Amino acid sequence: VQLPRPALLDLCNMAPQGKITIAEDEAFRNQCVRVAVKEAAEKTVIVGIASTAAVMYLNQSSRWFRTSLGISGKVAMVMSPIVGTFFLVSEHTMSDVKFNPRKYGLNRDGSLATAPVQMNSPNVLKGQLMAHHRAANWAYDHPFHVLAGCAVPLVGSIFYSQTGHDHLKLSQKIMHTRVLGQASVVTLLLSVMFFRDYMDRHGRFKSLEDLEAEKVAKAHTDEIEAQELIREADMALKSK
Repeated sequence: VQLPRPALLDLCNMAPQGKITIAEDEAFRNQCVRVAVKEAAEKTVIVGIASTAAVMYLNQSSRWFRTSLGISGKVAMVMSPIVGTFFLVSEHTMSDVKFNPRKYGLNRDGSLATAPVQMNSPNVLKGQLMAHHRAANWAYDHPFHVLAGCAVPLVGSIFYSQTGHDHLKLSQKIMHTRVLGQASVVTLLLSVMFFRDYMDRHGRFKSLEDLEAEKVAKAHTDEIEAQELIREADMALKSK
């Protein structure tokens, strides 16, 4: 049986959709985590601004508040709503996205339910990719490496900067490092999540030549899969 090329591609697209492979299930879970963290980070920013403003206002206007709580208590009043909001929203979103993936722009196989990268995408370049484009692609593929690689030296440098303050006790230096370190790491986390959201919407940085090569390779792969489906169908008919 020999079908023309359009029919081959249509047959390939008609492959069974109910079966989810292990790789697709893993990709779907990773996307669920990404969406949950992004949603939680956005809500955390709002709650963090509100809790910080409230504590600063009370610290300025209430003498009882200033004298009753130390620096750790005031920091806890700022951080507790932030941490609670992050875990609450992330858990709720994680549960919701598993049952309603389309609501968050996902397919059950872990792929994005959005249009593929187009020629007019800002991330499709006419020339060759520069070093910063390749670095952005690497950061998109390895977000946790970026977080760890930036957060560890940053917190270490904050602690090192406290060593010059001889009038402070070690416990106070550690407290200052924790407060500044938490704020820095949260900022890094939000930056990485917004960066990944941008890359998810616009795709990886690619050259026009790379995009054309991918289209040709995908068409060739689709044709091979369609031919394989036809061969299996012929064998099934002959066996009957």
